[in-house]
Amino acid sequence: MEPLLRAGDWVGVRLEQRFRRGDLVVAEIGLGGEVVVKRFGGVRDGWLQLQSVNPDHDHIVVRADQGRVRGLVWGLWRPPEAANGA
Repeated sequence: MEPLLRAGDWVGVRLEQRFRRGDLVVAEIGLGGEVVVKRFGGVRDGWLQLQSVNPDHDHIVVRADQGRVRGLVWGLWRPPEAANGA
């Protein structure tokens, strides 16, 4: 299955402080600051839960202090060169 995002895609993010379960969010994970786009699954017992939209990718569960949700996804722009696989 093709990923929902491709290299070169631009993701519009609305910075927020509060998120509802099911929101599509941009989050930073771990000390390296890997950036992911996932569905917000909530914070339970100190664990941040991020659910994958693509069934080929795993959900992410990390200690709340090891991940940070940055904002809500509000749009995706795929430049023509990214759409052609360049």
